[in-house]
Amino acid sequence: MLTDVTGERIDLSTGYQLPSNIKDASLRKKVDTAITQVEIEPIKSDSGYQLTTNQQLPAIDSSLKVTAIKSGSKTRSLKIDIDKTGEIFLPTNVDLTGYEIQIKRGSKVLKRVLVD
Repeated sequence: MLTDVTGERIDLSTGYQLPSNIKDASLRKKVDTAITQVEIEPIKSDSGYQLTTNQQLPAIDSSLKVTAIKSGSKTRSLKIDIDKTGEIFLPTNVDLTGYEIQIKRGSKVLKRVLVD
């Protein structure tokens, strides 16, 4: 694993970005901008949801908060991880059909994705 001074981590064996606590303000801004602009599609698997994107993110910031919200249901906090293909992965055993996944920096919602 290689860790950049910005806090970004890369798995040397695969070349995939690993979830990292990004410390560099300019990289955080790039990540936030990319998330607001990228198209995200949640794909269900047995162990969670893969968030497929139409372009690669500059980094995967583990300090972002991911929640699943559905009217009349309990709000769920989710952990950011990656799957074996290097895509963002949200491990959970809960069926999130009908939930809205929100990716936030603090209280600001960067992206809302509806799970069909």
